[in-house]
Amino acid sequence: MIQVHEDDRDLQRIVWRSHPSQRLETYRLTTVTYGTAATPFLATRCLLQVVLDSQPTQPTAAEVIKNDFYVDDLLTGTDTVSEAIQLYDNVTSLLKSGGFPVRKWRSNSLDILEAIPAALQETQGPCSLPLDEGAVKTLGLHWYPISDLFQFSVVDSRHKNVTWTRRMVLANVASIYDPLGLLGPVIVQCKLFIQTLWQRQLEPSELATRREEIHQRLPDLNRISIPRRITADGTSITVELHYVCLRSVNPNGTMTLHLLSSKSRVAPLKQVSLPRVELNATLLSSRLVDKVHEALNLQIVQCFYWTDSTVVLAWIAGCS
Repeated sequence: MIQVHEDDRDLQRIVWRSHPSQRLETYRLTTVTYGTAATPFLATRCLLQVVLDSQPTQPTAAEVIKNDFYVDDLLTGTDTVSEAIQLYDNVTSLLKSGGFPVRKWRSNSLDILEAIPAALQETQGPCSLPLDEGAVKTLGLHWYPISDLFQFSVVDSRHKNVTWTRRMVLANVASIYDPLGLLGPVIVQCKLFIQTLWQRQLEPSELATRREEIHQRLPDLNRISIPRRITADGTSITVELHYVCLRSVNPNGTMTLHLLSSKSRVAPLKQVSLPRVELNATLLSSRLVDKVHEALNLQIVQCFYWTDSTVVLAWIAGCS
């Protein structure tokens, strides 16, 4: 739906023929094409232009399009069903005016789905949870709308007869899509194993027992379910951010605590003191907290930064 400027179409030339006996023909792709390096930016920039053109008339829908899109996926929400239906109408009409018809809608509320034509709804996918509901794949995760849970999708390759190499181990670990870092404690074990292979210049067969233990347990990640909602029930809640854990308390005193994100790095091969490693970890997590805080559309009452390293605390409290 997005045309490329005529001056740039020569950069999207391809050669094609339907049969080897035919001559090669040259084509120019005239629209933004998935697979090119500029595609994510161009798609996002065009959505932003729709927002800039219509923000005065529909400010709420414009803000949602501006902040809640990831390339061509929209993840958003409201406090009430009526607000959600109104937001659906506004977002749909606004994007349609820019030539972007929106489809594959899914919601954890049946009342909202009843307001959306069936032809525009997401079809249900395969289900692995013990619930009569279909999974929706969004940003590499599986979302189960009725139970409102996220679930991971790890390919089970335990029964494949392959010869493991360092490159294959690396590719197998990299295939685990965990955008929020919720599987950090598992992924870091894989990173440590990969680092050991490279450090000792070994093949996986030389550490077969450890490799097999990790490989056999990875498919168990498919059994982990993460609640999508991160706050306590109720409209009036107190929210605190403890590093990248969100603590929320409602007027009844009900408290919930959810891990929002994490990052992990393996200590470098170059010899570094333990306090220095702990200081780097504190810096890494502090930067992550800033990103999480900026992304959250919540009123954070207090923000806490934690470390159990007394040396790091002394360094931070001292002069630079």
